[in-house]
Amino acid sequence: MAGETEQLYQALVSRDKVRGYLSNLEGLRTDGSITEEQYELAKKEYSGQESDVSSEIESLKSQLQPRLDGIEQELADARFQLGSFETRLKVGEITQAKYDAERRKLGRQIETLETEREELASLVEADTAPSRHAPAPEPVRPPKTAVEPKPPRSRRERTPSAPRAAGPRFSARDIAQSKPRLAALICSVILLVSVRMAWVGPSEMMGTGTPPTPGVVTSFLAGLAGFLGGLAGIAAAFLRSGRARGILHICVGVLAFLALGAGILLGELPLHNAYFRELIVLREGFFLYVAIALALFVVGILEMRED
Repeated sequence: MAGETEQLYQALVSRDKVRGYLSNLEGLRTDGSITEEQYELAKKEYSGQESDVSSEIESLKSQLQPRLDGIEQELADARFQLGSFETRLKVGEITQAKYDAERRKLGRQIETLETEREELASLVEADTAPSRHAPAPEPVRPPKTAVEPKPPRSRRERTPSAPRAAGPRFSARDIAQSKPRLAALICSVILLVSVRMAWVGPSEMMGTGTPPTPGVVTSFLAGLAGFLGGLAGIAAAFLRSGRARGILHICVGVLAFLALGAGILLGELPLHNAYFRELIVLREGFFLYVAIALALFVVGILEMRED
């Protein structure tokens, strides 16, 4: 496409020259510097050249017009995407860091497209060669080189821009801006604590002398799942990918349920035994463990939808 724009520009330059020759020819005829026969021969030759170049110009313009229409559509799509990201930021779907990255990328794309559109439009609509002609990328590059010499002049202006450039760096504000992410972090901490709380206590049949038993003692498998799952859930909350966080938190919730079920089936916590159920009373730690495992599964699904 760049070759066609250059061809169109050169064709416009050529036609301007031929038209200049025709104008000079009229002046020579008026002054009587050439004979009528010389005038007619020269006019026929230059008029033929003008006609040929004009045909070439119209052909090149017709080839460039679809590209100009395509740029207009690309600009409309880029502006729509930018507006969409702004809306998703306002409703809390994406973080400020993600919005800033997308805004910079789309801004560069829009700037490049607008420059290319202006160049193409000036050529397609031109009857004579534009006075200034440059390849499309050239107007975009000078601002970038102009920005680089400024930081050494004022170091105070460099410090606030450094954190923004470090896109992959984690910020605690990212967790606060995502409700499912914050909820998953809290649930993971509670899951870790729940296995240290009382799970079973003595019923009236056993008397009140027996102290309540924490989860890590009641069921080794459930206690291990709660401890390791809680740590894994906390670590997962610091991942940047919502899909990765969601999958890990769903896995933690499912594994917590599986470990509890295995502990019941293997007799660590034989709740299927009616006599055992008469001897014990389930305490708050057990119910908290079950509720948090279910909550992590649900929150994990919500996190996967954030990407």
